[in-house]
Amino acid sequence: YNGGVFAVQENTSSRTVTGVTITQTGTVDAATGIDNVKLYYDLDTSAPYDCSGRSYDGTQTQFGSTHTGGFSVPHGTVSFTGSVGISTTQSLCLYVVYGTTSSATDGQTVAFSINDPATDISASGAPTYTPLTPVAPTGATTLHNAELTQVHYHWRNDDGSETTATPVDPSEDTPALGFANGTIRRLRLEVNAAGSTTSAPVSYQLQYAQKVTTCSAASSWTN
Repeated sequence: YNGGVFAVQENTSSRTVTGVTITQTGTVDAATGIDNVKLYYDLDTSAPYDCSGRSYDGTQTQFGSTHTGGFSVPHGTVSFTGSVGISTTQSLCLYVVYGTTSSATDGQTVAFSINDPATDISASGAPTYTPLTPVAPTGATTLHNAELTQVHYHWRNDDGSETTATPVDPSEDTPALGFANGTIRRLRLEVNAAGSTTSAPVSYQLQYAQKVTTCSAASSWTN
């Protein structure tokens, strides 16, 4: 979710919104760095009906279909077709949700706009549109490279499946001491993928060393 919301308001009557076109205006190459673009919506039925203070939280309804391939050109458009009614007491609040690929790079920005409301918003009843200039939420999202970090570990006994094996200690991140010679133990690791871009394929290695004072003080590690 890129933050912000597009509000489609009706001033005189009731009609049905049937189409929305979104333009990507950030520095990221939208043709290669963005995929799975979706448009979600909910309805604002409280005055002043301007969708203020609203944000995407995963409970909204999808408008149209997912654009799995993203945008066709670096600063192109994607169009969504749906059917949602609006009136003078019910406005349409739109949220752009998308994925990033490994082609997106650190520091690039993602931003969306409705460049020409008169052509980018389709509705029944030949409405009059205002404004006739580009509309966009304030600001842009800055992408950060994927950061893979080991955050937890847990020693387990070799006495069951992945889900039924019993823990050596009930708490994770607890050192296991006093293994008898020949005893088999399992080590479960948790890796956190942070950042806003997709990580490239990674081959992990498990290394060990004799502890000196702390693990970080060990100087000779073996795969």
